[in-house]
Formats: sequence, structure tokens, C-alpha cells
Amino acid sequence: MTAFIEDAVRCALAEAKVRQKQGPPKFPTFKGTGLRPGVDLDDSAALLELMEEG
Repeated sequence: MTAFIEDAVRCALAEAKVRQKQGPPKFPTFKGTGLRPGVDLDDSAALLELMEEG
């Protein structure tokens, strides 16, 4: 069991090193003028309602 845990930790650390070398992920960006009028990102219920309308 100890060997299994050691191998799992080694794999997890190796993956973390690979991720660090890759840098942060790139997220898509879109042109626009910002939020629609009346959108409050702090109000999840209202945001969900607006998204379901569209």
C-alpha cells in the first residue's frame, strides 16, 4: 500500500510540474460593450433567468 501511495504522489507532482511549464490557460475573449443593462453578476437567480430568456 505504501508503494501505491508513493507512486500516486509522484504522478501528481510530475503532472503539476508539466502544468507549470505550460503557463496559465488561455480563455477565449469576445468583442462587445460589456454587460447588458440590468445584469447583476452577484444575483445568480436573476442571471439564470436572463440566460434562459435568450
